[in-house]
Amino acid sequence: MSAIEHFLQAVEFPKLLDQLSKDCQTLAGREFLRALRPLKETVEIEERLAKTRELEKYMTKRSDLTIPDNQSFIEPFGSAKDTGGVFSGRELAALLKFIREVVKLRQYLSQEPELPVVFQGWMARLHALPELAETLASRLSERGEIQDSASAELKQVRSRMRSLKEEVQNFYQGFLQQSETAELLQEKIVTEREGRMVVPVKRERQGQVPGFVHGMSSSGSTLFIEPKEVVENNNRLKEELLKEDEEIRKILRELTQKVLGEAKPIEETIIACAEIDAHRALARFSTRYDGTFICPGQEPRLALSGARHPLLALEAGHKFRERIVPLDLEFQPGIQVILTSGPNAGGKTVSLKTLGLTCVMAQAGLPLLARAETAIPSFAHFDSDLLDGQSLKDHLSSYAAKLKALKRMMDHTGGSCLFLLDELGAGTDPLEGGALGLACLETFRERGAFVMANTHQPLLKLLTQEEKGMANAAMLFDEATGQATFRMAVGLPGRSFAFTLARQMGFDPAILERAKSHLPAGEADLSDVLSKLGAERLAVEKARVDAQKTRDSVKKLEAELLVARRQIKDEAKRIKKEAQIEAEGLLKNTRRKMEHLIQGVEKPQGVEVNKDRIKTARQEVNQKIRNIKPAPERLVSEVRELKEGDTVFFKSGNMDVKVLSADDEKSEASILMPNGLKMSCKYTDLGKRSKAPVVPPSRPIFKAGGQALGSRDSMGKLELDLRGKMVDQALVLLDKYLDEALLVDLPFVRIIHGKGTGALKEAIHKHLPKSHPTVEFSLAEQSQGGAGVTVIKFKK
Repeated sequence: MSAIEHFLQAVEFPKLLDQLSKDCQTLAGREFLRALRPLKETVEIEERLAKTRELEKYMTKRSDLTIPDNQSFIEPFGSAKDTGGVFSGRELAALLKFIREVVKLRQYLSQEPELPVVFQGWMARLHALPELAETLASRLSERGEIQDSASAELKQVRSRMRSLKEEVQNFYQGFLQQSETAELLQEKIVTEREGRMVVPVKRERQGQVPGFVHGMSSSGSTLFIEPKEVVENNNRLKEELLKEDEEIRKILRELTQKVLGEAKPIEETIIACAEIDAHRALARFSTRYDGTFICPGQEPRLALSGARHPLLALEAGHKFRERIVPLDLEFQPGIQVILTSGPNAGGKTVSLKTLGLTCVMAQAGLPLLARAETAIPSFAHFDSDLLDGQSLKDHLSSYAAKLKALKRMMDHTGGSCLFLLDELGAGTDPLEGGALGLACLETFRERGAFVMANTHQPLLKLLTQEEKGMANAAMLFDEATGQATFRMAVGLPGRSFAFTLARQMGFDPAILERAKSHLPAGEADLSDVLSKLGAERLAVEKARVDAQKTRDSVKKLEAELLVARRQIKDEAKRIKKEAQIEAEGLLKNTRRKMEHLIQGVEKPQGVEVNKDRIKTARQEVNQKIRNIKPAPERLVSEVRELKEGDTVFFKSGNMDVKVLSADDEKSEASILMPNGLKMSCKYTDLGKRSKAPVVPPSRPIFKAGGQALGSRDSMGKLELDLRGKMVDQALVLLDKYLDEALLVDLPFVRIIHGKGTGALKEAIHKHLPKSHPTVEFSLAEQSQGGAGVTVIKFKK
């Protein structure tokens, strides 16, 4: 077994591929997926990742695709190519069905106006073969029977056969209807013997039915006789059957040659279908388990963020987020070796396998179950001693097997290697084993290899803590519950917790105290130091997580505030423009009405109209109209001091807001707007008005069926949370929300539907193209919610 295959077996990569292949639709797809291996060229890795990524995006918007199955004809196809075999009619019909399904697959992949590059590559290898399909369809039925129209000779032969069969049937029909027939026959039936139509004649009546005997019953009382009247027709029918069989063989040979003439495009199509089937299974795996597409980089940085072991995730199914603890592990700059220690069954070996499996998955171009912050360098060599143990056949002890594995790694170590070492230094004298183990780690570090090892050796833990380029890591353990947390803390050694585990299992405290007294001098003190370090590390880790959550919340709020500020400014401009247009319209309308009134004054009979007075009146009315002006804005004064609870005027938003907190020294305040949005601003953005403005009531923007769909005060939010809603209820809320978002000209919105079973997500994705064809949508980035959030963008 080669070194890479040895490593793949150690981290269970073939087992993972076998599990993933179960989601393939065809045997060829399963074989293709199980044959995937790590690649050397970055271009090849990126191409494989792109195929899965593009297919996942495509399938998210559409229904699942159907892969053409070649299982019914692939073996005869190989036989016909290699040994000159001939296809049967049923095998040719299977090939025709395959070609027709290829046409449907091409139609599925070409629904987008601009095909992704990887789809174009598939389309070039998915051959529709229209001429071959037409030839097969014209000569075969769906069940593979050769049709009469396959050749003129076959049509004539079958026509003669039908005529002969009809004559034979007419004879037997008349024969069975004769009155004396009942006495001659055991049963009034026609049966077949040796390919000839016969009747069952009583033995004692044989002489009354002249003809040829083709058989006898087991008792000897019945003879199966072919009456001489039909012998000639049956002979001729037999001849026609032979001619039919020969013509059918001739047609099948011709069709086989036509198929072999298209052998190369058929083979390309078969491989392309298997490849698409494999990438379809990988795309579904990525969708179900929050997969991330990460290509190994040229920079020597190795860090796992939120990595889950894929086999454990597959075993947990849809509950993988709750059941599988993610692994965070980073080789800090300058660190090449990480030595993990901690309790038994605490997750050390699983962490080793998670690291190794994640790295080879990245090198093989598979989606990773990790966050986007994960970074993996490009490795040229992998090795591990996980499979190297005691061997009676090779006369190796456990420690000798480990030494053999270490020697193998020494011979191939370099700057682009990853080595995984399990129970380093175990199986021999602790001091000697620890010293030799450290020497090996030093050599690996000096040669630039990345190494992750686990151990229980105190000497290794202590020496590694002081070594440059090396770091300890502890698998954390909850002493209160006696349970492993399966979380890793890099930077300190871990304890084995042997006494703690023994106490949890019910050992007598007196025995535990006696055991502690047998520890060498300083060993007990070392355990106490490690325990304190572990507690401090837990506190630091918790503080880091809390700080990260706070930073994420602040970033999200900042993004929302930027959008809100832009919306407020746009809304203020719009309101001001509307008010100006409304005022100008009012003035024009008033002037027009007054002019109509003046011109409409009737001249009283017998009274002379004073034109000068009318002219003067018109001038006075025009002057009064010109003097009409919009109500002056209320005076706004600057603010120098504010306190919580003050109501001030927010200039940019043209609205009154409430002060949540204020800093007079920095002249900054946190304010609450009427729509519930909080933001920070300078005192120069605020002012105090001479008197409280009259706030117009919030009015509906528009109505549908008489029902208000939204108001300006409630619009502009970037997210809609539909978790927990029934599908019908969620779609109504979604439509209403998108209408409101369009009115306030939001650039995009986020729909939170959760991951769950995926039913609500699928319903939303099917609903959007039908009810909102002007929007574009996709799943959010992994760090922004992944498969639990759909981002909708409004086309301009």
